[in-house]
Amino acid sequence: MSAISIWTAELDDRLEVLWAEGLSARLIGEHLGCSKSAVIGRSHRLGLPPHPHPHPPRTKAVVAKPTPPKPVLVVPPPPPPPPVRTCQYPIGHPRTRGFRYCDAPVQVLGSVYCTVHHALCYAGRAWKHASGL
Repeated sequence: MSAISIWTAELDDRLEVLWAEGLSARLIGEHLGCSKSAVIGRSHRLGLPPHPHPHPPRTKAVVAKPTPPKPVLVVPPPPPPPPVRTCQYPIGHPRTRGFRYCDAPVQVLGSVYCTVHHALCYAGRAWKHASGL
């Protein structure tokens, strides 16, 4: 059993003309008295060229390349502390090139500093002890 087609040679001709004018399938369907889907199906069967898409395809957003990180200033590590029998009083800032330890011989028993730096570091304790604080 075959379905009865509404498409006649005259409707096919009108469809081809309206299609070539660039009307949408919905508008052609309104002119011919049929649905948009019927117009699209018939245009495929007649081999009509596809209409350009009404909305242009989205383009990918241009992503800026990340800027390379700035070079990090590498400061050489401070020298290792000298053996315990030399003064370990730091001279200079540990992150500068001129940083070093005193390296004078330790004279005070149980201290890690030479006599001069020991007096400098522990002067406050003697003063507090003498004043009774």
